Amino acid sequence: MLPVAIPKELVALLLAWKGVQAEVRLRPGPAWLDLDLMFTDVAGRPLDVGRVRTFLYALLDRAKVRRRTLYSLRHTMASLMLLRWESPKLVAARLGHANETLVLKTYGHLIPGMDRDAADRLAETLRFTRTAHDSQPGRGA
Repeated sequence: MLPVAIPKELVALLLAWKGVQAEVRLRPGPAWLDLDLMFTDVAGRPLDVGRVRTFLYALLDRAKVRRRTLYSLRHTMASLMLLRWESPKLVAARLGHANETLVLKTYGHLIPGMDRDAADRLAETLRFTRTAHDSQPGRGA
């Protein structure tokens, strides 16, 4: 799997968490299971998916947002990236897919609106190009 870039702000948060974790790992002493994980339980073991789900639901409930599955967060990320005009190939790589075929099949419903946006941007580019071309010296306006 290829490395995935993350925002600098997230890097800062993760580095801060590593500092907190360094203190937490001292509590169990030699009982700490050092697996070099970023997120663990209080003894260094991998997090239980049920506990992560419970935590996510509590956050969503507190924010008064309808509950979503952990897996749906992947779909949200992919949809948002495509709506921001990221390449389907890049989105596929972030999701761990071999190519963009599955991404295009899964998120193809987003394409019609994106197609209209692309046509509008093309029209704007052509208007800009025509205006720049017409304003060149020796060209009639």
